[in-house]
Amino acid sequence: SIANNIYTLIAVNNHVGSINNGHYFCYAKRHDEWYIFDDEKVHKINEVVSQHAYMLLYQRLTNV
Repeated sequence: SIANNIYTLIAVNNHVGSINNGHYFCYAKRHDEWYIFDDEKVHKINEVVSQHAYMLLYQRLTNV
């Protein structure tokens, strides 16, 4: 049953702007640390807080 599985958030895709014109960037987790990927720039960050999130990506940790 899907209700018994445990998931962890591993990435957040974001979009800022309008449907016709905007900018995409992503927060992603690697080895329990979060990074922001924004064009050719990558920076380590302390936490993920986004009002521009449009897609959340999860990884299943267990299958009970």
